[in-house]
Amino acid sequence: HSHISLLMDRGFSALDIAERVGHEAISITYKYAHMYPNKQDEMARKLEEERS
Repeated sequence: HSHISLLMDRGFSALDIAERVGHEAISITYKYAHMYPNKQDEMARKLEEERS
């Protein structure tokens, strides 16, 4: 689990990670990416910065 969470935190896409670890469904990758906090606030802030 920590390997997937670390890769997600480093900015790699879930699709690329799923391919790397052999997950057939991306939902499995997201299931194991729970160790780091949700990035929703960071994404919203970055989008707002780009709009400004």
